[in-house]
Amino acid sequence: MLLKIQSIALILILALGQTLVAQAAGQQPDGWNVVQAIPIGEQLLVELKDDKQAKGKLSAVSETELTLLKGSQSTTLNQANIRRVFRLVGKTRGQSTLKGAGIGAATGAGIGLVIYLPARDDIVGSIVPGFGAIGAGIGAAIGAIGGSGQKKVLVYEVK
Repeated sequence: MLLKIQSIALILILALGQTLVAQAAGQQPDGWNVVQAIPIGEQLLVELKDDKQAKGKLSAVSETELTLLKGSQSTTLNQANIRRVFRLVGKTRGQSTLKGAGIGAATGAGIGLVIYLPARDDIVGSIVPGFGAIGAGIGAAIGAIGGSGQKKVLVYEVK
């Protein structure tokens, strides 16, 4: 009796598993549908079949075309000419530089305050902004060096 129950349970589990796999496969978007689902304004890198690249913010996407904006320039690419589409995720070098400058300025100003507060002399009062400026420069340099954190995430590829 126990063997029959176990056999029936195993059959049900296998059947349910196959049903779930079939449903998941039917729900997954593939091909150009994934590109059409990308929100407007996302940073993209598009590799073309002629080995050229186009980079910019997604402006529009249709059944056959993709439009990117870079500054005030608009580039429309035909799907037939596209080899791969990547989303660029993460911060750019400029964003990391600004963040580093802000953190460095705050740290430098904090060090300047530690030096300035005990003395409170007018001449020493220039220490706080001076250390802030030095800290901003050091932080900006560190942010620029380590700040190319953008990663390419493949979202479409012609096979």
